[in-house]
Amino acid sequence: MPERTGENSASVSAIFSDISPESAEKLSALGIELDEEGSVFIQRAVTADGKSRSKINGCTYPLSMLREVGALLVNIHGQLDNRDIFDEKAYTDLLDSYAGLYPLREKYREEYRKMTAALSEIERLSSDEREKERKTELLRYQIDDIESAGLKPGEEEELDNEKKVLKNFRQIAKQVRTVYRALYKNDKGMSASRLVDIAHDTLETMTEFVPEAAEYAEKLYEISFEMEHIAENVLAALPREHSDPEKRLDEIETRLDTIHKLKRKYGSTLEQVLEYLDKSKKELDEILLSDDKIKELEKEVVVYRANALKLAKELSEKRSIAAKELSEKISAEIRFLDMEKVKFSVDVSPLYDARGEASFTKDGTDKIDFLVSTNPGEPPKPLSKIASGGEAARILLSMKCV
Repeated sequence: MPERTGENSASVSAIFSDISPESAEKLSALGIELDEEGSVFIQRAVTADGKSRSKINGCTYPLSMLREVGALLVNIHGQLDNRDIFDEKAYTDLLDSYAGLYPLREKYREEYRKMTAALSEIERLSSDEREKERKTELLRYQIDDIESAGLKPGEEEELDNEKKVLKNFRQIAKQVRTVYRALYKNDKGMSASRLVDIAHDTLETMTEFVPEAAEYAEKLYEISFEMEHIAENVLAALPREHSDPEKRLDEIETRLDTIHKLKRKYGSTLEQVLEYLDKSKKELDEILLSDDKIKELEKEVVVYRANALKLAKELSEKRSIAAKELSEKISAEIRFLDMEKVKFSVDVSPLYDARGEASFTKDGTDKIDFLVSTNPGEPPKPLSKIASGGEAARILLSMKCV
């Protein structure tokens, strides 16, 4: 604030009334209550040495509080705020916001989204016939390539395990027989199972003298049965010895080579190769059935388009009513700002495509424009093209007031 010669301080005060309920609620949250007349009284004094004092309704507050309260009471408007009225894309939002049409517009957008999604799918399915033919041939080749191999889930792991066994069959067989003889049957000496049986029988004769002997005998019986079970299972796990193990190994190597070639083409694992097969079958079916699918989608588009058109017409009707009302209110404010020669109007016009039918956008089938005539006799023209910065600032101020 510029200094006046001979003065030591300056002060400014303001009374704010007609405060909206929303602003009053926010002020209350800050601890500021309206007076009996529903007003707020603000004062600020500044001294020559730079010190200041701020009061709200007679109580002293820090400057930061004054700024926060001021932001709720005053809308500062300047020429740099004009960008919205030069942006034609914002006009629809401004009109719909004034008319409370956002809920209706969202219903329209839902039908518009479904319609455009179906149209995009039709376009994708109706791709170039040569491309569809090329893709069909490729998919058929890939499906046949995988199916001819007759792959089974888990097959590769089974083959790898069998390969290891065949390469080490003699050593594995020797180890299996060693386990079997040690636990259960041994022609050259007593097995563990036989020794446990002897101990079991002996314990049963001791029960008269050693009370715990019966319990021990029962446990040894269970141990003997478990050893027999283990020995039999280990023996059963020994694979049948092939009459020609080398031939079987060659068969396994050939089969694994086939699997590895398919993995290089279609996936890093056997499971991924099989997933690729399923995906390719579905894609081929989709191409072969694309004509039927297109017909279904076209029927859906008719429904979505009818729904969207109905909602778009409702939007247009309500926008036209709101546009007339908004034009009159903004024009009244413009005249109040001493711009008597300026004529302002909100124009709602239908959009058409090349066939003369309604052209759909995400906001409906209307083009919203703000028109202005700055001199008597001149036809209205788009605000974004003819208004000067000063005129635009006052027009936007009028819009804010409305």
